[in-house]
Amino acid sequence: MVAFGERVELRCQAIGAPQATIRWKHNGIFLDKAETGDYQALIENGEMPVIGIGTTVSTLVIDCVDRKTAGHYTCVAENRCSEAIETSTIVALEETDGDVELGSCPVQSDKAEVAPEITFMTDSVLERPEATVVLFCRAVGYPRPTIEWFEEESSDEYRRILNDDRHLSSMTLTRNRTDGLTEQIISEEELENWIVSWILYGIEGIIMTITNFPTVLVVLFFAKLRQQKEFLIIAALAFADGVAGFAFLVAAVAFVLTTRWRCFMTPWVLLWVWSQPTAAVMLVVISLDRMLAVSLPLRYYFFTARYAYRLVAVAYSIMFIPIIWWLVDSYTTEPIAEVPSYCFVGHNFTPTDHPYFSKFLLFATVASVIMYIPVLIMLKITLAKNHAMEDAVKYEKMKRATLALGISSFCTFIFYIVPMAVVTLKLFDNLNVFYLMLNFNAMFNIFIYIARFKEIRVGIKALFTCKFKVAWDTVLFNINTNRVYPGLSPNTLDR
Repeated sequence: MVAFGERVELRCQAIGAPQATIRWKHNGIFLDKAETGDYQALIENGEMPVIGIGTTVSTLVIDCVDRKTAGHYTCVAENRCSEAIETSTIVALEETDGDVELGSCPVQSDKAEVAPEITFMTDSVLERPEATVVLFCRAVGYPRPTIEWFEEESSDEYRRILNDDRHLSSMTLTRNRTDGLTEQIISEEELENWIVSWILYGIEGIIMTITNFPTVLVVLFFAKLRQQKEFLIIAALAFADGVAGFAFLVAAVAFVLTTRWRCFMTPWVLLWVWSQPTAAVMLVVISLDRMLAVSLPLRYYFFTARYAYRLVAVAYSIMFIPIIWWLVDSYTTEPIAEVPSYCFVGHNFTPTDHPYFSKFLLFATVASVIMYIPVLIMLKITLAKNHAMEDAVKYEKMKRATLALGISSFCTFIFYIVPMAVVTLKLFDNLNVFYLMLNFNAMFNIFIYIARFKEIRVGIKALFTCKFKVAWDTVLFNINTNRVYPGLSPNTLDR
């Protein structure tokens, strides 16, 4: 029996293997705001036998007991390996004189400051040495409290634990919905930040789509451009970047939790998982192609478009090998609703696969930029050694393509490698700007192509003006030959 307005704390403790999660019921109905055990963490221990016995403690706080909050409270503990176990208690109001009417507790403002209080935690865990364990801790309060972990080093000294290879701290608040879904609880500030971020991502997606697909269409539509291996490779990179941009257009925003496999099956994640690493591979392909062009210029000149088709086919298809691996891992992962249903890249991967995906993108991109340094050096040497007039047009064409793609490689360093390094090292608290910068390179490439390749300019203009009959022989002659022999024309050479 408690008095009206009194503060009550209900404590529940459960022991299980694996750790039990705890939820509370009031008069048989789950309390949305008091759920403390919905978050599940995947523990990667490989083939190591684990004990997994843990003690979980949850505290339900009733700040002010009145007729509405009094009643039958039930602690529900479960760990997915057995049926839920329940234990109950009754919170009853003390009887008062008949002429005293009890009202309701005053409603507290949503913005009123509330001191933080831990409501859910792992009390103890029994496990083998070297095994991975998860310790739960959850707190309530306003403003939303932050949680930090400390390790006892001596009787009076504690060391703060930071995220590293041995420790990973995460806090996810959830609630069960009446439709059976699990919803992630975030603050209004976080929600506003996410909405702004996704609006910006959507704008980036539009820009990436409209700046990359025209390059692809120009090369595919005009046979003269399809016959040139340099433009086929450029179009292949533009296609991968355009697909990544299109994925931003179809991505959704939601805070219902879903499984990693369902995230993998969303259209935008499937497009991202293929297009992002493929674009990184195409950057390496471009560097390799330019290295071959400057080291064996005369031999490279006689390579046909078939060479470019084979190169692109290998780059496009090779990425399906890790994708199949990631799909199998995601499908075989226990189907727990633990990731937001807006499903960004990373939510679909298992905790062990995502680092490989991220490192692949970074290493492939860095490799493409590093490889371009000797390409430019070899270009200078090749041009200095060869002065034959009959080969001047071939070398001019090689120089023009290599320098244009060199500018693109420099932009890759500025707009991808630098922000990716900042994101990887977590140099700032808010990294949204740097995540957005990762797409800048794909948007700027079109402007490099238009500025450096007259063929692209002419083709895009022809498509937008619906003038599909282009005198490509004259255009290509003016671009390549006139740079070496100013004033000449096709008619002059015919004489």
